[in-house]
This record gives sequence, C-alpha cells and structure tokens, in this order.
Amino acid sequence: MALGGLAFFCLTVAAFIRWPMLVLYAVGGFALAAWEFPATPALVSIAGTQVKPEDAIVFAALASTFLRPAQISQVMRRRSVLLVLISACLALSLAVGTIRFGAGAFNEFRGFLWLIGLCAWMLNQDWQSEQMRDAFRRWAALTGLGLSVLFIFHVATYGMGTADSFVLRADGTEQTGRPLVSGQALLLALIGMLQVESSVGRGRGGQVWFGIAFVVLAVMSQHRSVWVAVAIGILLVIFRLRGVALARASFGTFYASVLILGLYIFGALDGLISNFTYAVESTGTYNARLDTWTSLIDESVLRGPFSVIFGEPFGFGYARESGGRIVTFAPHNWYVSIYLRLGLVGLAAFVIVLLSTVGRHMKTRAGVAPTAILLSIAVYAWSYSLPWYLAPLFGWCMALAWTQETDTIKAPRGRSKRAPSPYEQMAAREATFPAAASLQPADEGRPGLGRVTP
Repeated sequence: MALGGLAFFCLTVAAFIRWPMLVLYAVGGFALAAWEFPATPALVSIAGTQVKPEDAIVFAALASTFLRPAQISQVMRRRSVLLVLISACLALSLAVGTIRFGAGAFNEFRGFLWLIGLCAWMLNQDWQSEQMRDAFRRWAALTGLGLSVLFIFHVATYGMGTADSFVLRADGTEQTGRPLVSGQALLLALIGMLQVESSVGRGRGGQVWFGIAFVVLAVMSQHRSVWVAVAIGILLVIFRLRGVALARASFGTFYASVLILGLYIFGALDGLISNFTYAVESTGTYNARLDTWTSLIDESVLRGPFSVIFGEPFGFGYARESGGRIVTFAPHNWYVSIYLRLGLVGLAAFVIVLLSTVGRHMKTRAGVAPTAILLSIAVYAWSYSLPWYLAPLFGWCMALAWTQETDTIKAPRGRSKRAPSPYEQMAAREATFPAAASLQPADEGRPGLGRVTP
C-alpha cells in the first residue's frame, strides 16, 4: 500500500507539472462539496496523523513547485524577509507542538498548510501568459456556475433557510439551512466580481450578466460577513466600469430593480424579506464569537510575554468557555487564529504582506478586481477562518501584484516604473500592425495636401 500510494503521488506530481490547471480544478471540486462534506474522510492514518485528500493535493502542488521553480524565487524576492519570518514561525510552532502534543499538532497545522501551500503554487505560475489567464478565467466561470447550480438545488431540496437554521442531511448529520456555506458564498461573490471586471473593454456582455447573477446568489445565501465583504467589493468594481460594460450593468441593475419591485408589490418576496430581516437582527452568534475571542486572547496574555510574541505551538488547542460550557473548536477569526499560533510576530508579518499587496494593486491601473477580492477576504477573515479553497483567488491577487513589482525592477532607467496592464499590452501589440494606407492618389497640384502615410 505504501508503494502504491507513493507511485500515485508521483503520478499526481507529474500531472500537475504537465497540466497545472488540474490543481485548480481539484480545489474547485472540494469547494463544490463543502456543503455536503464539511470534513472529508482521511485516506490513511500514519502514527496517529490523518492523511486527507486535501493533504495529497497540496503536497503534490508543493512538490511540483519545488521541482519546477519557474517564477516563485523572483516573485518573492522583495518580501523574502517577511516570508522567511512567517515560515520560521510556522516551522517552530509545528516542531514544538509535535514534541509536546504528538500527531495533534499536524492535524491542527494543516489548515494553515493548505492555504499557504496553494498560495505558493499560485506564485510559481506564469500569469503573464495570456493562455494561463484565460485558463484561470475559465476555471473561475465554471466554478461559479457549479456553485450557482448547488444554490438552486439546495433551495429546491431544503428551502432558503435562515441565519440560525439547520437541516438534517441524508447521512444523519446537521448542516446550515442556508443554500451555501459562508466560504462558498464568498467564493461565488468574488468570482462574480472577477467576471464583471473581465468584461471591461472586451465586449463580453455575457460575463457581466453572469457576474451580477453570481453576486446576487451569494448575497441571498444570508451570510452577514459575506454581505459586508461584497458591499466593499461592489463599490470598487462599480467605479471601474466604463463604456459598454457600464451601460449593460446599469440596464441590468435597472431592470432587476423593476422586477424586484414588482415581486415585492405582489407579495412574492415576503418570505425572503423576513429571512433577510431575521439575518440582520440575529446577532447571537457574533456576540458568542466575540466573547470567545476575548477569552482566548486574555488567556494568552496571562500565560506570559512569550505566548504574546510567538504564540502557542500547534496542538495546544482552543479550549475556552462559551455559554456556560467548554468548547474546543477553532475561533471563527483568522486574525485571532494567527495570533494564537504565531504570536504578534506572525500576525504583524501577515498583515504587512496583505496591506502591501493591496497597496500595490491600488497604485496600478491593471484592474480593481484584485483589490476588491483582497479587501473582501480581509473583511471576511474577521468572522471566519479562511477556507483553503479561497487560496486560488488570494494567491492570484498576490501573484499579479508581486509580478508587477518584478517587472518594475527589471525595467530600464528612464521608463515608467509601472508595469503595463494586460489591456495595455494588448493595445501595444495591436498598435504595431501597419495601418491601412489611403487608396486615393496624392494631390501634388495643391500645396499642403498629399498622401497620408501610416
């Protein structure tokens, strides 16, 4: 079995090197299954450490990155100190946790590993290639369509649900009554933003409609954190729309508003409105989370300055009191999770990397979608741990920003420091083709007139 597993792993690595987009489609498959299978079963257990399918995908992606480090060394050059610091904190926390708590340390560490490993793989891909960019957009569109179909299926099977409702699945376990889990809803919204902006200047009206539909379905999933994240992203995307894309988005918004108003007048939206009202007014879950965050941070401070600066090792656990009982699940706050395991050092390094990447995108004109995606994820991370299947979009934004910095370093003196956007590159290539010469003969008898040369 060990030899067979090793052979299958080597074949997977070779396939990821040959067809890189297989990694994203594998991640997309897990994103589509997140409602039905919140926790995937382990493939095998080695010395108490469970090996899950996600581990195999991420390790294979990392192996393909190390075997073919095409871009990652140059892209990470300007942030090497911060990234080495984060890696050192992770390695130290994992090593100490393995010594103190055994296999439980890795079982807790994998949530960080999946996200960071996939981001590293994304940084190693050549996103300057038009073929890779088209493949990424195609993957995003198909994933968005799959999530939309799931939304419709869950509504038809279980109903819309409310913010605090649960349904009993076929296997006897409970799941949220909302059509999508929060990570799926955010992923669908981010893909919608990407679809809307991808149509700017390209004459692809269908992408605008699909993008708007994706965002609407994400909002209808009734996750308040997703609402806030989507609101920030939509504001940024709207100010970017120009020309045909702006006209189509405006007409689409107008006709959608008229349709919604008509449905409201006839009472067809009464049930949906009551669900939204309940979701807005229901603050019990957020208050409970806020209390547990406070207790976890207070306990960390009481353990001494080392826990504050460097955090506790993986495997330490998250036991705390909530509502008169002891709970052990991870805090629904990515920043608190980083602080508890990597301390202020790791949290500061992560925030610096995030803010510098956002700042880089805001300085360029290559597009507003990466900025909207990053800010939406940053807002969402306040109320949830980041699902690993958000890593492709997160890593894509990082790769675009850091690749532009690499191009700026390589640019000769005297030229613009800003790397040209993909749209500007296409315009430059079109401008190199000779213009059609005038077919009319030159008028040599009249001064000032003659053949117009290209």
